[in-house]
This record gives sequence, C-alpha cells and structure tokens, in this order.
Amino acid sequence: MYCLERQLHEAETTAALPVRRFDQGAIILTAVLAHAAGLMVGMDIARNVTILLGIALLTRRLANEATAAGAGLMFLIINVILGRVIGPDGHSTHSWWAIVLYPSGNMLAWLVAVALFAVALPLSFPRTLAPR
Repeated sequence: MYCLERQLHEAETTAALPVRRFDQGAIILTAVLAHAAGLMVGMDIARNVTILLGIALLTRRLANEATAAGAGLMFLIINVILGRVIGPDGHSTHSWWAIVLYPSGNMLAWLVAVALFAVALPLSFPRTLAPR
C-alpha cells in the first residue's frame, strides 16, 4: 500500500510504459508468491492473502492507502475473533461469514477470493490519471 501512495502523475503521463503497469505487476506477483508459499504453509494462507489484497485495493480506491491497510487488518481480526463458534459438542467451528477460517479446500471461499481480487485489481488502477 505504501508503494501505491506515490504521487507520480508527471512520470505516469510521460513514461513509455505506464507506471501503473509495474504497480499492477507487483500486486499480482505478491499473490503469485503467496500461492507459491502456500504450497509449503497451507493454501488457506494464500487464499487469505488474496482476499486481503482485494479488500485493500477496493478500500484504496474509495479512501487512501492507510485506510486500505487498516481495512484488511480489521477484516482479518474480525473474522478470527468473532467468527469462531463453539459447537454443541465443544469443538470450535466457524460462522458462515468468517471466510478466512474456511478450510483450504473450500471452493466457495476460493471463488470469493478470486472474484474479489479480479474485481479489485482493474478498479484500483484507473486508465487515465486526473490531475490533482
């Protein structure tokens, strides 16, 4: 989020290749590296990183970079703290809305993660930059 806060309007308008392409590439590379690491630590971590990136990108579009980072963290905290439910047998389970607590093989959680990221990425980088 810090890198996306740069005010490079002059560089963006005069560059041969738009700087936003490098920013998009860095975000996509982050998701790809999270999935590569997910093979070692669990794919639920990769899915959750994708969800957090999507939330941060959407929030950044509506507010600013600090709010975007905070929104992702708050989403994660709310899911982990409020999403756990103790079942009647005494075992811990999760609420239907606590998507970061779903097991890594849950297809619905993956669809939500991919859809959120796919919508957020193009929306977070407008084609033209308006002068500020």
